[in-house]
Amino acid sequence: MDCRVSRVLLMLLVVSLLSAGCGGLATPLPPTVTRGPTATPATETATEPAPSPPTPTPKPTATSTPAVTVTPVSGPTATPTSAPTGTPSALATPTSAPPQAVVREGPLNVRTGPGTAYPRIGQLKEGTEVEITGRDEESTWWQIAFAAGEEGRGWIGAEYLHTTQEIAVEVVEAPPVPPTPVPGLRGKIAFQERSGGRIFIVKADGTGLRQLTRGLDPALSPDGTEVAFTRWEEPAGIYLINVDGTNERLLAPVEQPKCPEWSRDGTKIAFTHRSGGGWVYYWDSVKEMLLKQEDPHWKLGVADVLTGQFADVPCEDHSFTPSWSTDGWWLVYDGEKGLMLTDPTGWESGRWQQVSYGVRDMSPGWSPEPRENAWLAPIAYMRYHNDHWEIYTILPSGEGRTRLTTSPFFEAPQNSVAPEWSPDGKWIAFLTDRRGKWEIWVMRSDGSRQQPLFPSAVVEGIEFRYEAQSEQVLSWGP
Repeated sequence: MDCRVSRVLLMLLVVSLLSAGCGGLATPLPPTVTRGPTATPATETATEPAPSPPTPTPKPTATSTPAVTVTPVSGPTATPTSAPTGTPSALATPTSAPPQAVVREGPLNVRTGPGTAYPRIGQLKEGTEVEITGRDEESTWWQIAFAAGEEGRGWIGAEYLHTTQEIAVEVVEAPPVPPTPVPGLRGKIAFQERSGGRIFIVKADGTGLRQLTRGLDPALSPDGTEVAFTRWEEPAGIYLINVDGTNERLLAPVEQPKCPEWSRDGTKIAFTHRSGGGWVYYWDSVKEMLLKQEDPHWKLGVADVLTGQFADVPCEDHSFTPSWSTDGWWLVYDGEKGLMLTDPTGWESGRWQQVSYGVRDMSPGWSPEPRENAWLAPIAYMRYHNDHWEIYTILPSGEGRTRLTTSPFFEAPQNSVAPEWSPDGKWIAFLTDRRGKWEIWVMRSDGSRQQPLFPSAVVEGIEFRYEAQSEQVLSWGP
């Protein structure tokens, strides 16, 4: 037999034996299906589940079996929150929550500003949680939410807080440091808002403010029980009123009176009033013609407090703001060429003396100390400097002139006017516009320690007006 035929028969025999022992040829297996990831129960709240990777598409075959449909394992239902979309971090702080800190040492003072110079407005116990709303530039003081503070804010020292995370807050501009309280200021102060406007009285420590009446140029009596003032409306004259606002009465009917000033013993009141006058003529170089102008005279008078009767005293035709010496023998006033002395007793009508030589020297006030020698007691007054007013003192002899206030160089001019002595002669109250509006300030008799007399809240709603018309704004009594 041919060898090739023999080989073919042998191969057929082997194939036949294999088919009989293995059950025939195997059917091709279906393609392997790749399932999506099994859902794992979530341990943090999320707004959306993480997306599943796409399922690969099986390659087509002649005997392809349909793919198996997979049902994901159910996990807990996610609760929607305001957190941003995405996988949350376990250390993330919600942006809506305020920075928090805890007081680690107490009691801790809460102040109105970042520093111990600011008043205390409350205290916090150790362990108190606080909401931080701001900081100072050095981050040594934190601003916190504090209901008792202005606009619901207060300040505490950063070193006394414990924080668990970095605090990122904006720098907050510190409020002005309040003036240091002036120790030992006693007595009462009567003052006017403007000429012809409201007249108030307040204790020197800033308490007990009340409106008394309306008028011009208030003056407290030496015993502190009454206030003298003037009115120009009918019936015009010098008035008195008790410091509690009762018993207002007309003392002396006078035409256009100003600047009443009590004698040291309280028995007399010196004042300025309209008295005569005429017309003056002057050449107007612009219009090149002769013009005339009314020239009212202003004289000094002294009224008896018991009877109301008054008489003029020797003075110039334009005399303003009289002030008594401690011994009652002299009046200093603002004259036509400077500060002048005159005899108010009438015993020596020709007795007078020039104190200063300045046409714009105004509003003199004789110090009450030392009482035993008026010639050693300085006179405070205001002097005009080119474009603004400053306060000086000078002795009655004209010696020892001392400047107490100064307007800074290279800044807008600042005015200091209307000086008034404290009852003990150690302080001078005055009106100034150095902070942009008229305020009552105080300084030592040598010009040191200049500061606001009252916190701004004491005189809130009172708008001072000063026009340099010899107004007597302040009066300080016991």
